[in-house]
Amino acid sequence: MWRRVSHGAAETRTVRPQLTSACDHVIDTVPTTRFVSHGRTLVLVSTALTGVLGCRPPPSRIADALASGNWQSIRWYQGLDFTQLTPGRQTDFWQLREGVFDTQISKTLAESRNVSRMEIPAHRLASLDTVTTPLGFASWCMLSCELFLVTLEDGEIQVISSLPDLKDFLRPIDSVTEAVLIGIANGYWSGPELINGAARQGADGFDLIMLKTIGTCKPVQVERVLLRVEPQGDVVRVASENERFEEDGCIMP
Repeated sequence: MWRRVSHGAAETRTVRPQLTSACDHVIDTVPTTRFVSHGRTLVLVSTALTGVLGCRPPPSRIADALASGNWQSIRWYQGLDFTQLTPGRQTDFWQLREGVFDTQISKTLAESRNVSRMEIPAHRLASLDTVTTPLGFASWCMLSCELFLVTLEDGEIQVISSLPDLKDFLRPIDSVTEAVLIGIANGYWSGPELINGAARQGADGFDLIMLKTIGTCKPVQVERVLLRVEPQGDVVRVASENERFEEDGCIMP
């Protein structure tokens, strides 16, 4: 509930916090000047009340999940162990590449180790090295960077540049690396802190904590999301919360 009042040149917004029933009779509204982040301001209000009135901030399902242990940090795709990438179908050779949108430029980030480049016929290797695609199964760098796979299967070159193709290539999803690639292909990314980038193996699939950009300008909004990646590559959103919210902010390219 919002109400706007003026005190001279300053603008004050008054917010009705989401408090526990034990606190409702004590405080009704808390005025704050220059309200920037809905989630963060409410947490600060609740934290202040915790010490004074014994009130508690609302629980976080993601923090509770993280506290349960067995998580490992994931630092974007550069920190993944690509020896864990095991295709679900017969593949002679594969390369994970990062390309620049709508250009012929790409670089190899990782490649399979079951077959060396020396074992691939020279003419096939030359063709493999020149493969590009205008779009990948994941995009970032303000949509300028594209992630895609190039494979050699039964002597034929294949390009994997969409989420359905990636799922078909990898499943069953049986490693953290594969689960994170599926998360990335669904538009999620990770930060350096464990609360913004973590993975663990679950009873039926893999649990991930990742980030997703919802808005880039007025507002800037980034969600923190608890995901479950199932063996067939389907992604289930278990819980989400605001990691960042700036009502008047913009992320400039």
